[in-house]
Amino acid sequence: MDDTGIWAAPLLLIPAVGLLVLSTSARFGQLHEEFLRHHGEGPSHAVKHLCQRAHLIHIALVSFYVSVAVLALSSLLGTLAGRWFESMLWIPHAMTFLGVGMILFAAIQLIRESKLLMTVTLDNAESKSIA
Repeated sequence: MDDTGIWAAPLLLIPAVGLLVLSTSARFGQLHEEFLRHHGEGPSHAVKHLCQRAHLIHIALVSFYVSVAVLALSSLLGTLAGRWFESMLWIPHAMTFLGVGMILFAAIQLIRESKLLMTVTLDNAESKSIA
């Protein structure tokens, strides 16, 4: 990778992560509204699922935020290493890898949350059809 790629590649990923943060934050807001609706009912199966989903979304958001920080730092270190510390070029490469790994981890958490949402939706559909 040339000098430009060392600092530019991580920066190209940040807008994509920003979109993921935006959509995940919106999901979290919807989940919060749903929690407030069910909270008055006292402890229930629905509230338990909402708490599990909230936990997964929280982990995903934190992972996205960390990935943005790591990718930005990777770009900064890539610039410095490209100019003055060429023997240290492996550091920005490793940090970019770490940043992408954090994005993957967050995506897995969102997949888990989505599966939980589907389980809750099917449970609700079954209980409504039985009643």
